[in-house]
Amino acid sequence: MRARRILFGLIAGLFALAALACALLIYVRPDKELTLDYKPFKPRANLLQGLLTGNPELVLTESDIRSLVMAQLSANRRPRPGVEIVGADLRLDGDRVSADLNLRYRERADIGARLTFRLIWRDGVLTVRHEETNIKSLSVPASWFRVPDYSLPLAELLPAPIVIRDLQFRGKEIVLTLGLDR
Repeated sequence: MRARRILFGLIAGLFALAALACALLIYVRPDKELTLDYKPFKPRANLLQGLLTGNPELVLTESDIRSLVMAQLSANRRPRPGVEIVGADLRLDGDRVSADLNLRYRERADIGARLTFRLIWRDGVLTVRHEETNIKSLSVPASWFRVPDYSLPLAELLPAPIVIRDLQFRGKEIVLTLGLDR
């Protein structure tokens, strides 16, 4: 009789564990389907407009930044072993980028996460630094999931002899002050 109770307890425990695992998979599932599709950013038209009007600024919109970041995410789809980025949607707010990402963990579980990045302009390089990860209302420790810093190649997008003299974050835009290399 005692063996039956132990066996029943083990089976009930296994069912409870399986139900908990299923509930967790349902909870972390992405809310919407996202892709890594983007339109390549080509600043030539904006540069030409600025040159014609005598305005030495290039304004990068949220859409332009989305294209640049999506290109980086597409090229670096695996931020760590076993994790693949399968889709993203980005929003720019000053020097912050909020990204909804759809991740695939070990080719089995789809996870919807919100990541926050800070844009840092230093010595002519715009660096994207991962600051925070959340899955729904749960904060994920940096030791569990961290995206390495990467740089957006803004200077490479400009034809020589045009260089970036300054960069300012303005809400949903980034304004580059341009000049000629001497």
